[in-house]
Amino acid sequence: MKFTFEVNFLRFDISQFSEELKAVLIGVAKDAAEKYVKVIESRVPQYTGFLRGAFRPIEQGIGRFVPSLKSPTTSRKLYYQHVLRTPANGQIFATPKDRIFGSSGRNNISETSILKPGFIVLFDYEVDISYYQPLDEARWHSRELAEEAFKTHLAFNLRIPELRQFLYRVNGKVGSNLNL
Repeated sequence: MKFTFEVNFLRFDISQFSEELKAVLIGVAKDAAEKYVKVIESRVPQYTGFLRGAFRPIEQGIGRFVPSLKSPTTSRKLYYQHVLRTPANGQIFATPKDRIFGSSGRNNISETSILKPGFIVLFDYEVDISYYQPLDEARWHSRELAEEAFKTHLAFNLRIPELRQFLYRVNGKVGSNLNL
């Protein structure tokens, strides 16, 4: 007597899901960073373009250029800490593009960590121009509004990938010849 049965079950591809989730998180964070730069651009006046230039590393980090809405209002040669105030030189006083985005935690989600915190995208940006913070807090409020735009974009646009696309069917047959 021949005995055979077929087994069908679904498996979840955790590694593929992890990669897709990571790509989604980074993509949404880059979109949010673009919103951040647009708010800064709209709020901070252009005198020499030096301060505006300090936000160019974000654009370089996300691979998108945010066009300036304003032109510098002076052509005078002004200096900040012995550096000519130009848009290109403003970048010297900001977080380098390769240190703006980072990650914390596990890069892959494992079966044991599904319900624990996993991959986290970090956005860390600082401008080390002494007059920026006092003027921003007193007049422009660009950083505060930019951070709010960043958080709002994340809140309304972050979507977990459809789980069904990471399921696959596994089929197997088990058989035996029985002599009764």
